[in-house]
Amino acid sequence: MIDESLPCPECGSPMAIDPVALKASCGQCGAVRAISPVTGPERVRENLGMPPYAMTLLLSGVGIALLAFPALKWWQGKIAPETTRAPGAAVALSSFVWDVTQPPMFSDVNHDGIDDLVGRVRDDRGQSTMRVAVVDGATLKPVWSSDSLGDWADGLATVHIAEAGGEVLLTDAHGGVELHEASTGELIKRFALAGPAAQACAANDGTRKFWVEAGGQGAFVQETVPQPTPGGRPDWCSAQIADGPAAHTLKPEAVPALKGFEPALVLNEGTSAVAVGLTSGRPTLLGFDPSRPGVRWTAGIGGPDVESKAPIGADLVDGMISVPYLTAHGRRLASVDATSGKQNWDVEIPGQGLGTRPWERIIERARRIYVPTGTALAVFDARSGARLGLIGK
Repeated sequence: MIDESLPCPECGSPMAIDPVALKASCGQCGAVRAISPVTGPERVRENLGMPPYAMTLLLSGVGIALLAFPALKWWQGKIAPETTRAPGAAVALSSFVWDVTQPPMFSDVNHDGIDDLVGRVRDDRGQSTMRVAVVDGATLKPVWSSDSLGDWADGLATVHIAEAGGEVLLTDAHGGVELHEASTGELIKRFALAGPAAQACAANDGTRKFWVEAGGQGAFVQETVPQPTPGGRPDWCSAQIADGPAAHTLKPEAVPALKGFEPALVLNEGTSAVAVGLTSGRPTLLGFDPSRPGVRWTAGIGGPDVESKAPIGADLVDGMISVPYLTAHGRRLASVDATSGKQNWDVEIPGQGLGTRPWERIIERARRIYVPTGTALAVFDARSGARLGLIGK
């Protein structure tokens, strides 16, 4: 007999192997099993079965795995990045943060007669990465979004957008540049730049031509040219991207004198001009005709809880001045007739917003007013003040 530490399949006790009789016996329960002879340097025994406790452990592990599977799938959906999609496939981000550090770009990319919005977003699924998204101006729903363009913090300075001839150019945080079909998001071409981009511009003649500054160098980018072509800044690319009001601005000296009134922003549209400022610490509007002397009208903004800050984010469009202002309970948006000074409406702006700190400026376009709220754009009807929805979280 050869004493082996071979577990008995019946009781788990060690069994003894008889290599001559070709059997194994259990001294505890008397169980006997036949074995087969083997050759070679390793001793291979017949499978005598699985000890009882091993089957219990196996079944327990299977049960735990089945119970944990749904939770693991849920967590995977929360943390997993968006999978690579086929070019041109529309992606509707279920929840995202709209980047309000710069104004959106407007372009009718789906050709429905309503300007759509192109801007930078963060997919709100635990991934702090930046993307570029196109939002339908009619429905305020995403049409498509790019893949990740890099870390959110890095993208704030390096991800730039330009649109020309139905084509969107976007740069990433790693020194790359991509061309996409504006209507579908289909990737047309990808290039490498000299470094992360500092600015991107689009030609204003309707052609699909762009200029990008990266690594201290300028280059023209076109889908018909194999590589970016080095070149100086063209006339159609300004050094600074304007993000001010649509109305023409005047100098404070153009405002008629009014005791106690201190103008901070002066907007002009034709024969109607409105100065925004403070009178004894209270936000005030002053209307006048820049071609005539004297004050047309004055109007205070807000109620007794209004904060003593000049609402410089205002804009004057189609004879109405829209003014976002701060109160002790949050932000509000008022609309006032630029000719008479009569208030049209006054509504609440959702969210905490950014107050009178950059970027606070509203954008009025095609009878809609877009107001940054910190993580989204609130959209209002310019005529009625009705809130049409939020773009972002």
